[in-house]
Amino acid sequence: MDEQLRSPAYIHQLAARMKDEGITRMSGFLFLMETLFDFRDDGGMVLDGEGQSIDLHDDVIEDAYAWEVTFSWNTDMQVFAERLPLRRVKSSLIARLRLWDAAYRISGRPITIE
Repeated sequence: MDEQLRSPAYIHQLAARMKDEGITRMSGFLFLMETLFDFRDDGGMVLDGEGQSIDLHDDVIEDAYAWEVTFSWNTDMQVFAERLPLRRVKSSLIARLRLWDAAYRISGRPITIE
């Protein structure tokens, strides 16, 4: 599953969704926070592609963004809404991609690769 999340096709679809929804630096953070923490607080559990639980601790989003709290990635990556990335994204971004994937699945709007 992680390899799929890192794929150019997945990044393109995620970027297109974020651009279509007008995701900004802060609105992306708020979407992740509200969606993931409400789900957690209601007893939900998020699993990674290996079936292991992802700990949705209070700083999980900041940790996934390596404490780059301007969340500039949310807007920077939207360039890939117009074109496919040339290669897979760095494995260091997998925690971030897992959170975005989980949030869209929880909200009933999973990212699909066409």
